Amino acid sequence: MNNLNPTKNDAFYAENFDDEIFMHWMLKWLVIDTQGDKSKTALKNMAKKFIEETTGEKLDTEEIEIYFAGSFDSLIYGNTIIQRLLSDSSILLILNRQDKKARKYLYFRNYFDDEYSEDFLEYRRKIFRLLKKYENLEDDGEEKIKIVHFTHEKVSRYVHEEIGETGIVYDREDFLKLFETFEKDIDDSIFDSYYNHKKINRKDSVDDVKEIVDLHNILQKYMETKNDKYDVYKSLTYMEWVKDEFFLQFSYTSDEDLNPIEVIELCHYTLEPLEDGFLKLMQDELKEVFDDFTIIEEFYRRREKVALMYMKFNKNTTLKEIEKKIDEIIEKLEKYNKENESLDIRNEYADTRYRRKKSKPKIKRVSIRR
Repeated sequence: MNNLNPTKNDAFYAENFDDEIFMHWMLKWLVIDTQGDKSKTALKNMAKKFIEETTGEKLDTEEIEIYFAGSFDSLIYGNTIIQRLLSDSSILLILNRQDKKARKYLYFRNYFDDEYSEDFLEYRRKIFRLLKKYENLEDDGEEKIKIVHFTHEKVSRYVHEEIGETGIVYDREDFLKLFETFEKDIDDSIFDSYYNHKKINRKDSVDDVKEIVDLHNILQKYMETKNDKYDVYKSLTYMEWVKDEFFLQFSYTSDEDLNPIEVIELCHYTLEPLEDGFLKLMQDELKEVFDDFTIIEEFYRRREKVALMYMKFNKNTTLKEIEKKIDEIIEKLEKYNKENESLDIRNEYADTRYRRKKSKPKIKRVSIRR
């Protein structure tokens, strides 16, 4: 908690960054009379810049209506259709409502990790149906609707890529970057509070882990939509795709600059102890098929599993590049397992996991083959 008393201009008095408080605080400046005050004008310009980034158009109107849902006070108390439009949205902003040609509807709602492209599109269709019925929006008026999701967490680049053009997401880093742009004109007391807040809320390591978790969640969905034959096991930092004796594990490590990178390991399952010489022969044979993998020189065994080879993606590898490479690896792996008559280990692997469930409570089976 910082040592400044909260004021009506201060969005940073809470111990943890609250994206919803920040959104309410920022958007209210759009309709507040700045009375020529330099700091207030800068705050209003910040809010305008945010709207312009969202709509992709210059904000040159004063005809702005703002509605806040829930327990927050509304600047304009509205009719029942406004309340209905806010049923699962936090904030509704309407520009040029009386001008049928120029009006825009901006919805602001909390972002949740399980919302990807399909969910964004379905929500947009729902809003469009309501506006078409109650606001006489034209059949081709869907472009007048903007849905902006916001979150107090950092949204990983993988999630941004997965969402694509179907939605707009602002995380705390986006908000704070926007805020810092206007630092020289905003009252110092607000920035004193802000920097104190930032100092006690460093979450870099958490963000690094979350980026990998996001990637694993997306890859799990990707795999399950294409191939439901695999059993998926996840912990906080790694994920296994299991079907045959040779299977894949996804985990993360750090590169030379300590940036998190994703690593795919090709693993072998056996309950019998194997000599290093035999494992070396396995590696040589696998290298002929998986030539872009690197042989692991020193074996590490984790009970029934031994990692034989690995391939890493650098920090700039895109989600689409990772998915494409996974498709290639899976195709090769399926063929290799079939040609070598590898055993289906899914039931045995599940039993092994179950037997040591108490010793590894964080590891769970999260998807079962159909």
